[in-house]
Amino acid sequence: MLKPGPARFCQRPGSVVLALGLGLACAGSMAMELGRPQTLSGLGEALSLKLPLRLSPGETLNVDCIQVTIETANQVLPAQQVQKTVDYPADSQSGWIWIKTTVAIEEPVLKLALGCPQQQITAFIDPVPAAAAKPSAALAAPSSTATLAKAPARVKPVVLGPDRLRFDLDSGRARRASKTAGDWQQDAQNPARAGFALLMSLEPGRPPAAAPAEALASASGLSQRVQQAEREFTSLQQEQASLNRELDSLAQRLAQRQTSSWAAGSPLLWLGATAMLALAGLAYRWLKPRWRSLSDR
Repeated sequence: MLKPGPARFCQRPGSVVLALGLGLACAGSMAMELGRPQTLSGLGEALSLKLPLRLSPGETLNVDCIQVTIETANQVLPAQQVQKTVDYPADSQSGWIWIKTTVAIEEPVLKLALGCPQQQITAFIDPVPAAAAKPSAALAAPSSTATLAKAPARVKPVVLGPDRLRFDLDSGRARRASKTAGDWQQDAQNPARAGFALLMSLEPGRPPAAAPAEALASASGLSQRVQQAEREFTSLQQEQASLNRELDSLAQRLAQRQTSSWAAGSPLLWLGATAMLALAGLAYRWLKPRWRSLSDR
């Protein structure tokens, strides 16, 4: 007697549906339940599928009665291309049926028959990711990168002046690190010992052949503009100092004039005060007899 296993699963977005036809033709009244299939492979790979199984209490499993056949695209795979492994401990009522193939499966719909009659189970197989589909290309990439990294840089040596930009591309970090401060100073004073150099053009639209001459002309023009700006700045500083001196001189003159005006006006004040006192004395003398005469009356 056959007991059908669970067969309802929810479909996941972006997955390929795999229809499995499963069945048993075992002796006696053995009842076996098949659980949710676990797919370990994808399209374009050899099939690797695990089916959980469970027996009813008191039942035993006859491994020889489980015969597996796989049909894909109306074609049954030969028996030598299908492998079956049953993992069922004797002291347990559950186990696994592991089904593998030695050839790649290109069809999304498969039919697996484990004996007869069949019970239908629907499973899902995700497509193989692009990164995992080409492992050989991913493994070959580091070797090609390492080959490119080992190739030394080849740059045409160019002799530059001491005021030009220069990048040392000779040997490597070890040789550059071994140079002392005196060696770097000698390289700066003698550009012919600098080895390889890289020219940098300030105007990228010009031909490479004219780059050195144009770079020299641009550098000389820039130096002249800097010198002219320095001269103008110095002249402005001198003019500002001259204006400051003139302002100080005007302030001193103004202070002197104010002091002299006060000094010149003080005698006049004294004279005016003396005259006022004299007039007051005369008025007193002239009015005093009249006040007495009026008081006597």
